[in-house]
Amino acid sequence: MRDRLKSGLVPVLLLGGALVAFGCGGGDDGVCGNGAIEGGEDCDGSELGSATCVTEGFTGGVLGCNSDCTFDTSACTTGTGVCGDGILDVGEQCDGTNLNGHTCVTRGFGGGELGCSSLCRFDTSGCTAPPADCGNGKIDGYEQCDGANLNGHTCKTHGFGGGELACTSACRFDTSACTPPPPNCGNGEIDRGEQCDGANLNEKTCETLGFDGGTLGCTAACLFETSACTAPPLPCGNGEIDRGEQCDGANLNDKTCADHGFVGGELGCTSTCQFDTTGCNNCGNGVIDDGEQCDGANLNDKTCADQGFVGGELGCTSTCQFDTSGCTNCGNDVIDDGEECDGIDFGDKTCAGFGYAGGELDCTDQCVISLTKCVD
Repeated sequence: MRDRLKSGLVPVLLLGGALVAFGCGGGDDGVCGNGAIEGGEDCDGSELGSATCVTEGFTGGVLGCNSDCTFDTSACTTGTGVCGDGILDVGEQCDGTNLNGHTCVTRGFGGGELGCSSLCRFDTSGCTAPPADCGNGKIDGYEQCDGANLNGHTCKTHGFGGGELACTSACRFDTSACTPPPPNCGNGEIDRGEQCDGANLNEKTCETLGFDGGTLGCTAACLFETSACTAPPLPCGNGEIDRGEQCDGANLNDKTCADHGFVGGELGCTSTCQFDTTGCNNCGNGVIDDGEQCDGANLNDKTCADQGFVGGELGCTSTCQFDTSGCTNCGNDVIDDGEECDGIDFGDKTCAGFGYAGGELDCTDQCVISLTKCVD
């Protein structure tokens, strides 16, 4: 009996050991999906601990959590793009000829040619229509600088390592001659000379920088990126030409259609204070342009006959449209407007009606009644 118990005890104990080994483990792996970071989990649902894209070695972006409770860094940004490859990377405003759809006008200027600097920053030195007071040596309104007056700014105060800060003709800072930023830009910490670093904006927003709203960013040079901020509205309609305006109401800044390459016409101003050239034209240059039928003596080889008349002299108006006042239908044997007769058609006119005893009326080549064949 004892032997049988002994012989059966071993498997029971082994089975119990197996139960202990497999059913009563330590539970170190945790349960993924319960919203709590346990065991070897990086995260769980929206619970990321204190982790961010920056703590995971990126410069910014939004850190997420995968279904297996590992970090999802697909929305994190690296800021490691190469300036000069023609591709817009994180922190770049432009790259070579790739201006991301921007022009001088979208940057608040009236026109001109927008460029891209060697640091992949917008170069507005070729843009036109600076603020009204730009050039007086004083920093007015929305000016960053004016001539040699840089308001105490240097390349270093803008986050660069050095170089020569300049002022464009539009009274905006020109950093094209500044040298690359300090090597510690990109570590997520705001170091000396930096305005921001990656996702670290030093608690600044578009609003705190004087804009109406929008999304503030940080460039690869650790400078504030305000291209996505919305500027405060300009006083368009006050009759004065302010920053970014070409005109204001009847104030055309002494410009005419001729200043815009047209021969004549009436230059206007839109409700957004930009020039309206729809009233301008090239009538008078002797060339038939769009919307013109003729121009001066240039009738495009057309005659009165092409306009449905029998004869006469086709002309051209001061608005470059055909003038048919000199055209006639004399000769079609029908009395038309302005004709006394046409061929043998005299209407109800006779020599007797003109006080003669008899005879026959005659009709001239100009469709005018001739009484030379009437008799007393």
